Amino acid sequence: MTKLKVLHITSSLSGGAGLACLKIHQALLDHGIDSTVLTLKAVKGYPNVHRVFPKKKNNVYRVLRRLKLAFLYDRVFMTDTYIEQKRTKKKYETFALSRQGSDFKDYLSQNNFDIVNLHWVARQVDLKGLLSCFRETKIVWTLHDMNPFTAGCTAAMGCELYKTTGCEKCPQLVNKGTDIAKNNFLRKQKILENTSITMVSSSTQLYENAQQSLLTRYQNHELIPLANFRHLDIKSNRYYLKHDFGLSITKTIIGFGAVGINRHNKGLELLLEVLSQLPSSRFQLVIFGSGTIEAFNLKNLDVKYYGEVNDTNHLAMLYKVMDVFVSISQQEAFGQTFMEALCQGTPVIASNTGAIQDFVNDKNGIILKQRTVNALTNALNQFETKNFEREKIALKAKKDFNPEIMITRYVELYKTLIN
Repeated sequence: MTKLKVLHITSSLSGGAGLACLKIHQALLDHGIDSTVLTLKAVKGYPNVHRVFPKKKNNVYRVLRRLKLAFLYDRVFMTDTYIEQKRTKKKYETFALSRQGSDFKDYLSQNNFDIVNLHWVARQVDLKGLLSCFRETKIVWTLHDMNPFTAGCTAAMGCELYKTTGCEKCPQLVNKGTDIAKNNFLRKQKILENTSITMVSSSTQLYENAQQSLLTRYQNHELIPLANFRHLDIKSNRYYLKHDFGLSITKTIIGFGAVGINRHNKGLELLLEVLSQLPSSRFQLVIFGSGTIEAFNLKNLDVKYYGEVNDTNHLAMLYKVMDVFVSISQQEAFGQTFMEALCQGTPVIASNTGAIQDFVNDKNGIILKQRTVNALTNALNQFETKNFEREKIALKAKKDFNPEIMITRYVELYKTLIN
């Protein structure tokens, strides 16, 4: 039997989406699948990962730039630069139209694949050009955010216009003159209406939203939760681990982590506001993740910031020393940090977004009914009165987030599509 050939395409291999793509790719290789990754930003240490250089801007742009009129190019071609100027608030997540950039045609014309699995292709990728390369190829699109089924936002932040009006008068963009969001929604609708795609969501919430979008409601939909590929069993005693990390052994250790701690969506500002109103003698806050901690007011707070933690063993130990992990994003597609915390037996306090409702219950955490100061304060007080069984939490999480289950589901999906 001919070996199944799968191509993964992603703009970037950084962040949660990029790492998930890499782990799926590596697991497929381990299962004997001929897997390849195409990306605009290469990463070292992984086999069959190829970099495709971003398409250069054309001669029109070069001429306009010499005339100091580059803004005209940005406006006509709706570049990312122009869209950023049209944002209503900087606190929103990324907004990308997927109009300008690479289409990977040169590479794809030389290779044949059974399955093309798209990942995060929101920026620097021409969606129309890309999909035109796969008229005869089965396409799977792993959703890492909401961009594939909205006009361009990666997180709708409670807005449901993609289900009703086709993103008309998007609250994330200035709506003067041309309705950029509505026009791009119609453009994407035309691109997708003649293309059969299987959309894979990692959480029930994302799955239902994708099914209800006017863009993707007629596509095939699958639900395959993410797995924890970097789980390690940390046998060390938590008391000694706290000592090694220089943490308090008398205070409740609260954990917080994110790819980009300064992103408003992640909720660190809210957590700090809550802790500023509680006695510092009760809590010590442990933070990890990329960003600038100096941007926050930490006066009178007991905070330890570890920066971006890339070492898997170090990160696992950090989760282990936490008494509770706080995951309070306004919107997530899945939420990898809460999963990693649970796998170390650490209970979570979380806002009800992403896969939280799928995996968190009263035995392993507390789900906020509202994402407010009062709700989070009450949850922290409630946590201190509860007795969570860490060993049972870790055991259940290892079963829920077993990589073998996820990869088996993907392989079964691929084989079903080509047969």
